[in-house]
Amino acid sequence: MRLRPATMADARRLFDWRNDPATRAASVTTVPVSWEDHLTWMEASLSQSRRHLHIAEGDIGPLGSLRLDDCLEGTELSITLAPEARGRGLAASLLRLATTEKGLYLARIRPENTASRRAFEAAGFQFIRHSDSMDWFRKDSQESNMTPEQIEAKLRLIDGIEQVRSKNNVNWMNLLRVALKANPEATLELVRDINSKDNEVSELFAKLGE
Repeated sequence: MRLRPATMADARRLFDWRNDPATRAASVTTVPVSWEDHLTWMEASLSQSRRHLHIAEGDIGPLGSLRLDDCLEGTELSITLAPEARGRGLAASLLRLATTEKGLYLARIRPENTASRRAFEAAGFQFIRHSDSMDWFRKDSQESNMTPEQIEAKLRLIDGIEQVRSKNNVNWMNLLRVALKANPEATLELVRDINSKDNEVSELFAKLGE
């Protein structure tokens, strides 16, 4: 995964993501945005020195957007995932990638938005207060010995581990079904496959610790 600065060429993509019903339900402002208002907002956002708008990209293409606004307390961060990128456990990794630089990061989350809360907490954010119908979270990022490129490489390894784990969970369920049917030959074949996938996970964890 990687982050790149947004441009006006991303306007339509951001507009579609912003007006997605699930995105609006989780946003501070839930009403739909018109195309004209969105273009005005986009142009203003790209011209502001205190606002940093990024597009997150991965192997499957654009994953979402992250907005970082400099404020008196630090940097307020918000994230929008593309509909096709949801349910893949990517939000926490993107939030970690966006907060690698030393500084104080803040986020506002609707109390009922448990998915966002879990993602921000997994990325190191902690709840600090409830005000104006929103839950506020904070993360104090310290100086890291690793470069952003090194951290991004580690995050890719974590993604690889997650993908292998996901496949292996299916194998475990298949093993259970076969065992219940008392089919020894098929069970042994699944055990060998599970062992192979576990070895892949071990190798990825070893690289992560390098």
